Order: sequence, then C-alpha cells, then structure tokens
Amino acid sequence: MAENAIPNVMAFPLTIAMARLEKLGVSYEIIRTLPPKRREEFIWRDEDAYVLKQTIAPDYKAILLVGCKCRKEV
Repeated sequence: MAENAIPNVMAFPLTIAMARLEKLGVSYEIIRTLPPKRREEFIWRDEDAYVLKQTIAPDYKAILLVGCKCRKEV
C-alpha cells in the first residue's frame, strides 16, 4: 500500500478515524496522550477522543497520536 493511499484522518474523532482506516484495510496504532498534570483525575472517554497527529511508519502503518477532551466531573 502506498503512503498516499492512507487517508488523512487528523483532527477527526477517534471512532470515525478508526472506521475510515478499517474500511480501507489500513493497519494503525493508537498512542494516547494524557494531561501533564492531575492525571489521577482524568477520565478517558473514547467518544471524546480525537486525532492530534498522524504519521506513516515505513511499513505503511498509520500511527495516530490521540488526545481526549477533558470534562470536569460534577
């Protein structure tokens, strides 16, 4: 698979990005980021996650750096 055959999913919600890549048969790896402070209070929700950065590995695997919107729990 050529590098240009991998769709650009940067800034997409994680669920949509994964669906697009899976539909085209592109393998991918997800790297989750966490906030630098107050990690113990942070709650990860896949529905709030989105792609911050996308790179292509030499084996044409998409590497997705993913962040998550923080919401204060009440």
